[in-house]
Amino acid sequence: MERDSAVSQHRPGVVASLVMNKKLEEPLIPVPLKLDLDYLDQLLAYCIENKVTDLSLQNGDKIIIVAGGNLYRFGDRKFYLSEIQDLLGALVNDPNAAMEIARAEPRDFNYIVSRGLKKPVRFRCCATGCLAPGGGDGIEIIFRPTGKDIPTHEQLGIEQYIVENSQPDSGIVIVTGPTGSGKTTLLDSLLRRNLTGYPAKRIITYYAPIENDLNDIPGITGQVIQSDIGRAGHGAHIKEWYLAVRNMLRRHPDQVVFGEARDRETIDGAVMASMSAHTTYTTSHTSSVHMTIPRMVDAFPANERIRITNALIDNCRLIVHQRLLRNKDGHGLVAIRSALAFNQDIRHELLRSSIDKVPLLIKEATEQQGLSLLKSAEAQFKLGNIDESTLYAVERELKSEFLG
Repeated sequence: MERDSAVSQHRPGVVASLVMNKKLEEPLIPVPLKLDLDYLDQLLAYCIENKVTDLSLQNGDKIIIVAGGNLYRFGDRKFYLSEIQDLLGALVNDPNAAMEIARAEPRDFNYIVSRGLKKPVRFRCCATGCLAPGGGDGIEIIFRPTGKDIPTHEQLGIEQYIVENSQPDSGIVIVTGPTGSGKTTLLDSLLRRNLTGYPAKRIITYYAPIENDLNDIPGITGQVIQSDIGRAGHGAHIKEWYLAVRNMLRRHPDQVVFGEARDRETIDGAVMASMSAHTTYTTSHTSSVHMTIPRMVDAFPANERIRITNALIDNCRLIVHQRLLRNKDGHGLVAIRSALAFNQDIRHELLRSSIDKVPLLIKEATEQQGLSLLKSAEAQFKLGNIDESTLYAVERELKSEFLG
């Protein structure tokens, strides 16, 4: 299938390299009588070739693929529970894997495909119990490709304001957005800049799991060491997040990456790393720049929230929020962003204020001193990348925000 270049020459700012931006054609791979690894490898190779973001296999349904912001249902038959169970066992080399799912224990794992590809590609996989279509027990296995070529910040059209504030001497840089909004790609693009510049940087990363191999970056001048956090014997290098923090302090990095600040353990780890004078990068599933700190603080019990709020404010240097909007022709996605660099004056003002005023103060600072999400959407509209209804939808959402 024809593939467009990294950045459209006629539409500056389009994130064309990240997703399929044309209607997806059905794979010309016949579905076998029973799912097996040979068929799966062919299907996953098709997903890589066509920039598919998600592949879902579930009993009681056909092949589900998400690409370019659209969902497709392919295949000539629905899958049986027994073949999904057997496929899971083969994927993780554990015939009892389906029993874990039956005990309400989701299974995260990696799967590597090399067949038909120039280089092996690792998929992030998650098997979860569910109600099957029509009732009864079900299992969904979802596959998300990693190991993408890491684009430059120019290719992604990252605003200069973000680029200039993305390499503080210390503190935390947080990239936020909903699931599937390209947070890791954006962060890795910023890390690419760090790893190809001078003076050379030593960067240690902790992910669960590792998504992209940063050592594949062309022209790398720095050193990057990547570790996977997770279950021993399943590709992980370190068992628990708290061990990663202790490990990092013994290894003298210039910069540290915690792949996602999603719970008390990972948020505390990122804060501790930054408090030890390491520039720290992480991502978070939050809906805006101004709600990032409050949402992260929600992971902590009430008696710790003042402490962690102050620690985050004191150490925060940049928050970037990204969303992907459907482009004008409906077969691709466009990034819009908001951001705020936390200078000393902003941090002092926030530390002097009560916790309940923090979101509003950050919102005002973002609009007055940072990058506005609405202005980013307006810029994409003027470039012809999104239509008027998409712009109005963003505007309506932002106007409806309520800060208590």
